[in-house]
Amino acid sequence: MIRGIYTAAAGLATAQLRLGVVSNNIANAQTVGYKQDRLPDDVTKSIDLQRYASNAQGQPIGAVTLGPGVGLSQLDLTAGPMQETSNPLDLAIGGSGFFSTRAPDGTVRYTRDGGFHQDVDGSLRARDGSAVLDTNGQPITLPQSNDIAVAADGTITADGNQVAQLQMVDFAAGTQLNKVGNGMFTAPAGTAPQATNGVQVYQGYVEASNVDMSESMVATMSLVRAYEANQKLLQMQDETLRATVNDVGKATG
Repeated sequence: MIRGIYTAAAGLATAQLRLGVVSNNIANAQTVGYKQDRLPDDVTKSIDLQRYASNAQGQPIGAVTLGPGVGLSQLDLTAGPMQETSNPLDLAIGGSGFFSTRAPDGTVRYTRDGGFHQDVDGSLRARDGSAVLDTNGQPITLPQSNDIAVAADGTITADGNQVAQLQMVDFAAGTQLNKVGNGMFTAPAGTAPQATNGVQVYQGYVEASNVDMSESMVATMSLVRAYEANQKLLQMQDETLRATVNDVGKATG
């Protein structure tokens, strides 16, 4: 009976966690460069029934879990659709890769949000104010010009003169980057970026969020139903347990 309560409680906790992740994805459906999170299926700790019971032949029954659970959050790095802005400093990467930036604290961060702007001193900055880096790992400074062009390989020219080339990097398949907010990521400790392969920069475009609203809404409805079902199951288990305790008390009284 207690196991039934644990199972229902695990179902409630799992649905709540998943709803939180899906809700956050939906809230960022219009955030440029946002990458959605996913929670893989998992199970909670199992109980080894071998210590408690066996069948008629003396063979152990095995193990049973205490209910559903969720694994570690996984970052979905699939590309989002491109949106045209006609802003010459808006850039999007076609293919797998990230722009490199440096935060005010010196941390190197990576982003797919190419909504850049030119600071008053000419520095090219990301949306959160981080300095955009060139292939030498140095902040890019642009001259005052109305003719800024960015080639497919990330080469930036002003009035026909080359100024810098954007540093674009990638990571090995399966690398789970760390979200630090504002569309920025940091690499896990000990993980070094690698050169991009076959990427292309599109000037006058930004990459939209990769959240699929239809999928997210369906997931939300399913999770709400799962939460309600586990809530009813928990109430049923509680009522059954209370009735059992009361009846046993009366029978032995």
